[in-house]
Amino acid sequence: MCNMFYGICIVAAVLLSTVAIINSNAIEIAFAQTISDANTFDLTIDNQRYPLKYNITGGEVTSITADPAQATFLINIASREDGTLAIELPRNVIDSKSQGNTDEEYAVFVDDQPKDFEEISNNNEVRTLEIGFENGAEKIEIAGTHIIPEFGPIAAIILGVAIIVFIIATTRYNKFSFNLKH
Repeated sequence: MCNMFYGICIVAAVLLSTVAIINSNAIEIAFAQTISDANTFDLTIDNQRYPLKYNITGGEVTSITADPAQATFLINIASREDGTLAIELPRNVIDSKSQGNTDEEYAVFVDDQPKDFEEISNNNEVRTLEIGFENGAEKIEIAGTHIIPEFGPIAAIILGVAIIVFIIATTRYNKFSFNLKH
């Protein structure tokens, strides 16, 4: 009976932790601020979809890809004239923070050349950038400090509960002893 209870606790903890990791990012996206009359591009990272809202003048967005190892978005555009791209960057997908956890400017490049931009909105869920480009531009790169945190806040809470359940189960049924014998 004790072994069965112990096994059920472990399986429940693992399942709850897995579900929390998968769903924590999707829950946070629902609160993202919107750009009026926005287009949406579904960015896929590790088989998970993240909707990015944007407006573009002077061209169109043909694709958006993410490089999590470099913490960058690569936005391919087909420009017909000088224009601007306004894009919402959900903080749970990409952000740029200093070591003191304060906002840091993103690095933006248009066709591999550093480009000035304006951060037109900033709140707890999204940062919105407005980036100008010239006729003939083909790609815009936005570099932050991280993309997609490995564990969201819900996963951390469930992991903590799972650890507590594990400790209670093991100490209550004396399956493991935490006393070191010399």
